[in-house]
Amino acid sequence: MGMGMRWMTLAATVLGLAASASPAAAAFPGANGQLAVTPVSGNGVILASAQTGRARRMCDAPQRCGQRPADASFSPNGRELVVTDATGRLEVLSTSGSCVWCADSTPAWSIPGTSPVFIHGGTSVTYVHNGRLWQVTPGTSQSMRLPVVAVPVRTAPVSAVVWSPSGEAAVVRRGWLWIGVRRMNSVILIRRVGRGSAPA
Repeated sequence: MGMGMRWMTLAATVLGLAASASPAAAAFPGANGQLAVTPVSGNGVILASAQTGRARRMCDAPQRCGQRPADASFSPNGRELVVTDATGRLEVLSTSGSCVWCADSTPAWSIPGTSPVFIHGGTSVTYVHNGRLWQVTPGTSQSMRLPVVAVPVRTAPVSAVVWSPSGEAAVVRRGWLWIGVRRMNSVILIRRVGRGSAPA
């Protein structure tokens, strides 16, 4: 099967999954170009392959990955996903579908938050909780607050953040998308880009 046909098959698979309900969220890229899609109905996360166009559902049993995992974000090596479950807890899953760090894992890991994403180094996760940006290393319960500061100094609630491989952050504050950089234990916003809500 040629590369063009594979892409068409992948597109048809993803469109077929998307057409079955209202909007879904996705994360890309994973290992070898995998796409993680949050289905709009049913439990689990759908992983689709760019090479074959095949899709498979993982974590479709609540006892494995919690209820309705969403907001999937790949680790830099593409082997793990961080998600938020229906109760608002973060969970780290392997792409095989096993729970790496969850409320049911040993030891239990229960961190409340939304918009989880691995930082560019790949060992820690940032997330939003109560309008503030936090960082945690999976498996530990010691979260560290990362103040998000605009110049001149102004504070506002954060609703989402993503990291580039170079360490820059795209941060959403009060409906505006900002570009920021990590400085010590804070994020300094250097320029406002425009309106937005879900950077990727």
